[in-house]
Amino acid sequence: MKDSEVELIRTCISNNADLLMAKHKYLSIVEGCCHKRECGVAIDSSACKYEPRLALYVLAKGYIPIDEDPFERSYDGIQVEVREGVFVPFVKTSNEYHDHVRMGCAIHRHLKGTLGLFIEHNIYGLCGLTCAHAMLSKEEHERCKQTNGRIYSELLLNDCEVYQPEHPHGLGSLVEAIYKEGNDFQTGIDIALVKIKQRHPIDGKFPGSKDGINSESTGIYVVL
Repeated sequence: MKDSEVELIRTCISNNADLLMAKHKYLSIVEGCCHKRECGVAIDSSACKYEPRLALYVLAKGYIPIDEDPFERSYDGIQVEVREGVFVPFVKTSNEYHDHVRMGCAIHRHLKGTLGLFIEHNIYGLCGLTCAHAMLSKEEHERCKQTNGRIYSELLLNDCEVYQPEHPHGLGSLVEAIYKEGNDFQTGIDIALVKIKQRHPIDGKFPGSKDGINSESTGIYVVL
């Protein structure tokens, strides 16, 4: 866009963005864009003609929420182009420290593990699920086998503290683990319970990924 067109877009956004956001609850982003009006037969892109437009990003095009009016066709003489898109604030990845732990966060005791879903245990309270093989030492694995594949915190040989993502950032403690090898007739079990003592979860979302793609779950924890 030409400098004069850029200035028109800036002025239009300054005059209308706050009002648009207040009136349309599913409006996520307001920005300027170039709209291709027509293109000549030449391959050179300079043969194409563009015009400045106001891009309004919503969750789904073609749907008007109840009790809302549709967007105007133009604002301050700048035509509107509706697009699908949602603004997502930056979130930390699984290997970073989280003020409020999330499912999918990296945790550490003897090895690195991953925090699974949260459960409300009738004895331990709020816990996170993870793999027993990442939480138990080699010696603790052997002791677990000797106790019918189940081991509790009082039988562990080392400190029960679990960290997120690593020491010294304490998260909670290992309270129970079940490790049973499977065979042709029985499915194996590899699960551990980490009692959450601090930095409790506040939503059911996952950490961000390195490629910027994020997922959301439907809840925070389940009750057992």
